[in-house]
Amino acid sequence: MASAFQWFQNWRTGRADAAALDRCGDADLARIAGDIGLNVRELTALARKGPHAADLLYDRLASLGLDANVIGRSMPAVAQDLQRVCAFCESKGRCKHDLDGSFVPWPEYCPNAPSLGELVLDKAANARRDAG
Repeated sequence: MASAFQWFQNWRTGRADAAALDRCGDADLARIAGDIGLNVRELTALARKGPHAADLLYDRLASLGLDANVIGRSMPAVAQDLQRVCAFCESKGRCKHDLDGSFVPWPEYCPNAPSLGELVLDKAANARRDAG
């Protein structure tokens, strides 16, 4: 059985789905879920949402001047949590509308707003440190 991280990466890229989880035993399901901070029910729900459930996250990161690849490499647990939260978000319509050009105060509805705000502040602090 692949590691939980590998399953999550495969799921994100469309190479694993709910059927892959159906082939796992209870112990493997519990291990995978625990490794990515979910319970088995949440893991199954996440898998059923499909690999594009967190696609709006990448647009939001770009709109904030944040690089998803840098975050993924330097803070994989943070990146994974952002993806999980986005996948389960129920405000996708508002988010898409906002990202399509209509200003919607996204911090009011985005469950990732606190984490994204911290990332923006960290980026600004690093830029100030590097400049000075």
